[in-house]
Amino acid sequence: GTARKPVPYKEVDKVLMVDEKTPATEDQIDAKERRLEEYDQMEYLARHILLTSISPRLLASVKILETSALMWNAIKADATSKTELHQIDTLKRLHQKKCGENDSVKTHLEELVDLRDKLAGMGAPVADKDFRTIILASLPLSYRNLISAITVTASLSSTTIDNNHLIRILTEEADHRSILDANGAGAGSAL
Repeated sequence: GTARKPVPYKEVDKVLMVDEKTPATEDQIDAKERRLEEYDQMEYLARHILLTSISPRLLASVKILETSALMWNAIKADATSKTELHQIDTLKRLHQKKCGENDSVKTHLEELVDLRDKLAGMGAPVADKDFRTIILASLPLSYRNLISAITVTASLSSTTIDNNHLIRILTEEADHRSILDANGAGAGSAL
């Protein structure tokens, strides 16, 4: 929406003019045509990306718009104009999500991130501190010692753990536990 389409030279008596008195040279005409062609290619590419990335529900109303900027504004308006009730329901789902002892922690974390991203897309972002609390509170009891170690370490070092870093630590722990489960209890004791 910020790129401006180059304006072609005006034609006066079959001569392309830079302004009212100056005819355009061949080099100027070639440069202008390249800029116009490049703009048209980028516009087409942007429209193509948008049209192949949206749901069929939106496709009919968006594809008739003339520019990619208008298309993007329509898509953005649709994504962010969710009702407050929809935002509340999504936030409630985020807070109520719990990971059971036999559930996949990695899948659980992906679902939490997806709900957080949906809320941000609706214009109702979740603060990092709140999201971190939601993550930690939603984990199974078997992760209690790890959570304690993470929070105590962060407290002692007077730092705040980044959510992406926290998710990485929890994902690595889940991977480690699944390896131990796959190798059996005897292999776990040996490790």
